[in-house]
Amino acid sequence: MPYIANTEDQQKEMLAELGLSSVDELFADVPEALRCAGLDLPEGLPEQEVRRRVARLAAHNTRPLVSFLGGGFYDHFIPAAVDALASRSEFYTAYTPYQPEASQGTLQAIYEYQSAICRLTGLEVANASLYDGGTAVYEAMMMALRVTRRNRVIVDDSLSPIYRKMVRSYTRNLGIELVETASKGGLPDREAIAAAADDSTAALIVQNPNFFGCIDDLSDLADIIHEAGGLLVASVYPISLGLLKTPADMGVDIAPRLKQIKVEEPPARSGGVKVSSVSELVDKLKNEAKVIQ
Repeated sequence: MPYIANTEDQQKEMLAELGLSSVDELFADVPEALRCAGLDLPEGLPEQEVRRRVARLAAHNTRPLVSFLGGGFYDHFIPAAVDALASRSEFYTAYTPYQPEASQGTLQAIYEYQSAICRLTGLEVANASLYDGGTAVYEAMMMALRVTRRNRVIVDDSLSPIYRKMVRSYTRNLGIELVETASKGGLPDREAIAAAADDSTAALIVQNPNFFGCIDDLSDLADIIHEAGGLLVASVYPISLGLLKTPADMGVDIAPRLKQIKVEEPPARSGGVKVSSVSELVDKLKNEAKVIQ
């Protein structure tokens, strides 16, 4: 059975509507030399034979090796319990939350996720969730701008270049001043950040572990940006938090990829705006009408 269900008569009718006589005319603008003349594929095989053949091909790879790919790509071990838990009915029956009678799986999964993230980060509030880390960084930055009522953001270049490009793209027409600092030895340059931070700075954005794979204690960076009255935004890798110092312990205010917020009062020095309460930050999360991963 063809993948496209249109009958030959239906195809002719559509082509006639377009003023064409054949499907090939749809590709007239593509040079003949660039058109696919056919795929050199072997005849189909039964599933069992395909599995064996692919397994033989995979066996030619050198393994096991440690991945030094970097850029946020890390080896993962997935415990057997994950499959068992994900197969429970309260999860696999998940549906979109706008249909309450069918969304219990989604609600349960979000509750478990937020609870786990709060324990991992040490932060009091977790939201869930946007599509990717770059979007989460942007939303965390926008939250910092609204909280501080400032318009300047420091972004260290140890943050993923993909995230930085997304932030620049999102803010291109918003009149937000982005200041990029150069890292030093794979880590944020403290002196450069201290020199860039002033009483117009809303936030400093960093990553831990960063794009270069370096692990950092961000505590002194939190002190630097708080002294200027801004907030520290740190994109974190959730699995690493089982071993590393938590964002809360380092003074991080917002931890995107997750969207976490520290609901203590951030220092309000050098003209900084004090966030007065837990409820104020939670209200800001609700009013955004968006959730951050």
